[in-house]
Amino acid sequence: MGKIRYLIISCIMLFILSATSVLGGPYDLEGTDPTDDVKDIENNGNLTSEYPDLDITYAKVQESGDNVIFTLQVLGDIVPNDPEMRYVFSVIGDNNSNYIDVYFKNPYKCYAFRMDPFFKKDCTYELVENNKVVITAPKSAFEGIDTPWEVTAKAKVYISRDRVLDELELSYETQAPTEETGESSTTNELPSFQAITIIIVLFMAILIVVAIIFVFWNKKNQSR
Repeated sequence: MGKIRYLIISCIMLFILSATSVLGGPYDLEGTDPTDDVKDIENNGNLTSEYPDLDITYAKVQESGDNVIFTLQVLGDIVPNDPEMRYVFSVIGDNNSNYIDVYFKNPYKCYAFRMDPFFKKDCTYELVENNKVVITAPKSAFEGIDTPWEVTAKAKVYISRDRVLDELELSYETQAPTEETGESSTTNELPSFQAITIIIVLFMAILIVVAIIFVFWNKKNQSR
């Protein structure tokens, strides 16, 4: 009987630890993006392959302790030393409640910014293998931004307005657009916090019921 109880408890604890390790928080989003979909705004929005440094291939947003980590990868190289080039994560709160933009641009500046009401907070960054930038922003910068978020990762050339750009939308509700739109699409979203929580609760309930039946069945056999 002792061995059976130990086995049941061990299984339950192992499941809890495993579920906790893969649980996606309300900040967590991830997506890939097709290549050769950079828009040439000055040429009627036509697509162009002439800007590999703007061609987004992957983006991710993930909670990490007191920070939120933003990752952006492009087909070419990340080049923040170009004064006209900007990489931006536009973070919009649930039901459009509020927003914050996270910038990485010349001269190697990185910050979270909002115009109205004005807000600016410095962030840190790391360049990885020339084609990826990892931005670390304090979670406190996003206070008042209701989750779950909708995030648009942007890579663009900007003077007085956008000249060419690529975008990747990350959202729990994002649907892949049709081929006719020529727009970027999310292909690998992390599941929502609420959905995973419901699955875990149901699975735990099943485990508890099985454990109770096992115990009563064992006691019944011992009383015979």
